[in-house]
Amino acid sequence: MRHIAFIALALISAGIIISAAMLAVLAEGQEADSLLTKSAQEYANGSYDLALQDINNYLEQNSTDASSWIAKGLIQIKLGKYEDALNSFDKVTELNSSNDQAWNNKALIQGALGKNNEAIDSIDRALEINPESASTWYNKGLLLENMGRYNESLEAFDNATKLDSSFAKAWIEEGKILKAEKDYNGSLKYLDKATTLQSTNKDAWSAKGDVLTALGRDADASIAYGMAGKTVERP
Repeated sequence: MRHIAFIALALISAGIIISAAMLAVLAEGQEADSLLTKSAQEYANGSYDLALQDINNYLEQNSTDASSWIAKGLIQIKLGKYEDALNSFDKVTELNSSNDQAWNNKALIQGALGKNNEAIDSIDRALEINPESASTWYNKGLLLENMGRYNESLEAFDNATKLDSSFAKAWIEEGKILKAEKDYNGSLKYLDKATTLQSTNKDAWSAKGDVLTALGRDADASIAYGMAGKTVERP
């Protein structure tokens, strides 16, 4: 299972959320909010233990601040405290059941912890709230792919690219799934799209090289592998 990939995805919005909290501090100038400023600065400096300590102190005084519970969960992920992070996101959804980002983050952590059924329930809840989120559809695709539910994952990735045709990572995942299923022509179509969008994406070029090799197009495969920074010895 690709635990690291799920956790990395859950961290995508960390900087945005913590920076937003810091801006709120500067705008409002409340005494308790100085703890958020410190936590944001410590997070930016990589001092995650101190960041967690300060946000805990803030939440003791402001226990209904959902955005700060999200920030706490993201700090806990950085510290590898995944079960604790899940509890923090649980708190967010208790405070605000319509927070789609919290449901999304819960799903990613649940997937990383092998709680597959709970992960799908959470990601579906996020999509009920915000069905227009290409990134949430992409995350659902990753969860389903990780579970071996490839046809459903392809549908999820397809929804992501329909909402955002420039979503190269979704095109790559579709290409990889079809490559694994030996649908090389179908795979190549998606990987062509990905490399057009991201001409320096080595992961896409490497997968494309594999597909071209399987199709017997060795010269084209060598070019693709070269773009991926790989050297392939041929007989």
